[in-house]
Amino acid sequence: MKISLWIPKEKDIFNVRHFLENEIQQAENIKSKETRNSVKKSLGKMREKASLGYCIYTENEYTERKSYDGKSFFYRCGREFFRPEKQNTFT
Repeated sequence: MKISLWIPKEKDIFNVRHFLENEIQQAENIKSKETRNSVKKSLGKMREKASLGYCIYTENEYTERKSYDGKSFFYRCGREFFRPEKQNTFT
């Protein structure tokens, strides 16, 4: 499973870590042992790397962190990574 997390600079990092702890607990309900262990491992990596103003993407051994200037807190676990759309600036 691919997990995407966007953390805006204005978010309280303690709330983000608490959110990830809850998601790790919820992952216990995943029926497939392989998927459950993969998701829990990825969420644990996210919890370690969580920083304000970053997007974090994890899947198994893969982890990517990118700078994030957006205002939205976003979390998704699925088949694809979700990346913020670039803002178009027209003059």
